[in-house]
Amino acid sequence: MNEGLTKYHIGGGASADEDVRVGGSLPDAADFTTSTKAGATGVLKTFTVPANLLGVNGKALKVTAWGTKTGGNSNVLFQARTGTTPTSRFQGSVYSITGRRWYIKMYIVRISSTAADVFLSFKETPSSVADLSNNANFAMIEHLVITTDTNWAAAQTIDFNVSTIDGGDTLTQEGLIVELLN
Repeated sequence: MNEGLTKYHIGGGASADEDVRVGGSLPDAADFTTSTKAGATGVLKTFTVPANLLGVNGKALKVTAWGTKTGGNSNVLFQARTGTTPTSRFQGSVYSITGRRWYIKMYIVRISSTAADVFLSFKETPSSVADLSNNANFAMIEHLVITTDTNWAAAQTIDFNVSTIDGGDTLTQEGLIVELLN
């Protein structure tokens, strides 16, 4: 199976030769095109994890996503979802102040053929110095074990979905990077 990683052949002299793979981003897993939801719900960006990519326990993915919120002064609710049919794993708000930047970093570690540990951090930056002084920035760290809608022998989807948005607001996802860590 081609895991989308660079394969190197190392000659061992007197010892046996060995093929190794060097970790890195998966093919087509670095997406820097902008996806926007202006006053409408729906998926911003998506990536399909190939079947059996996390074929043994302990294999892990790192998912990084970021973007901005502009428009009116209402909260925008979005979800980080995974699974055969994406199921919400994290739900967060980008708060009402316009001009906010948001960041998500998520680690997905296989613990069985139908389960994973997920560690997620979400950060929303202040839009001004006044926000800093008012403690208006927000950060969250979450851990959960996922078993619903998880089957590593099948392709799995990772996506970011806008579930609630006001007509005058826009949530933009500026990038998505998925990396195989081991």
